[in-house]
Amino acid sequence: MGLAIDKAIAEAHRGRVELISEPGVGSTFTISIPFRDSMS
Repeated sequence: MGLAIDKAIAEAHRGRVELISEPGVGSTFTISIPFRDSMS
């Protein structure tokens, strides 16, 4: 359930969730959310 919530939040902010998984080693989840520099 936690990843579903993370995905919904990321997508609401035009971001994404990526997964890299290796059997017997583990998984890496990356959440990317774009942002603008408010000083520009």
